[in-house]
Amino acid sequence: VISAHEWQVIESGVAQRVTALEAFLDDIYSREGEIPRAVHEGIVPWRLIASSNHYHRAVTGIRPANGVRVHVAGVDLVRDEVGTFRVLEDNVRVPSGVSYVIANRRAMANVFPEAFATMRIRPVGDYPRMLLAALRAAAPDGTKDPTVVVLTPGIYNSAYFEHALLARMMGVELVEGRDLVCSGGQVRMRTTTGDRPVDVIYRRVDDDFLDPLVFRPDSTLGCAGLLNAYRKGNITLCNAIGTGIADDKSIYPYVPKMIEFYLGEKPILHNVPTWLCREPKDLQHVLDHLGELVVKEVH
Repeated sequence: VISAHEWQVIESGVAQRVTALEAFLDDIYSREGEIPRAVHEGIVPWRLIASSNHYHRAVTGIRPANGVRVHVAGVDLVRDEVGTFRVLEDNVRVPSGVSYVIANRRAMANVFPEAFATMRIRPVGDYPRMLLAALRAAAPDGTKDPTVVVLTPGIYNSAYFEHALLARMMGVELVEGRDLVCSGGQVRMRTTTGDRPVDVIYRRVDDDFLDPLVFRPDSTLGCAGLLNAYRKGNITLCNAIGTGIADDKSIYPYVPKMIEFYLGEKPILHNVPTWLCREPKDLQHVLDHLGELVVKEVH
């Protein structure tokens, strides 16, 4: 059980980190035709952004509802040798895993009821309600009663259990790409009673498969014309297209600098000590200590 004091540090540190990543995404995508501030000030090298598979120029200049691109974030934490929490990696593309937290909590409450009777353990069962509220708040401007759907790649996806669980607990439709149709810049959902307009898509499909007209032409997991509707502001995608640049392994070492640059604050949660193999000095250190390190691929 994590103490309330320890959790307070984690909570504030994660919020700070995601806020900085949000500012970074706004910096590189909203400033069409301009050099991002972080690049101009030497915080992040432009070549790392431009060469990443997760940087999508197709969404440059698009500012989503409320200016939010990261509606759900999954930040991986580890303890170091003295027990201090550190950030191992950021996940802001299509983070998954919360369904297992909910399912595990139910199982633990049944197996260890005395622990929950003697300690004030914070609940996690209200997550679907909070998620639905966040998704509805992200609806395009002027939408009074937004329709939210969960977009899944289908039953063969490893996280399908989570997609179905969250859709059921939020009380929204679980759809596949073939259930959606785009026309005139509007997204509609096929139902047994006819097509219904869709305002918010909580997508669990990677960027490259969302719209075959813009990304992978062989994809059947998304919906043709989705990006056009997104560009017109008629649909909100959660998380937004292009957020993957913020969780690329090559960007991770620069997040502490982002926090200081965008927020004017010192990082509450620190990174795991990291060496950049593109730097000759760091590369030599990695080669000398290869048996003690984890080497990660960048994109």
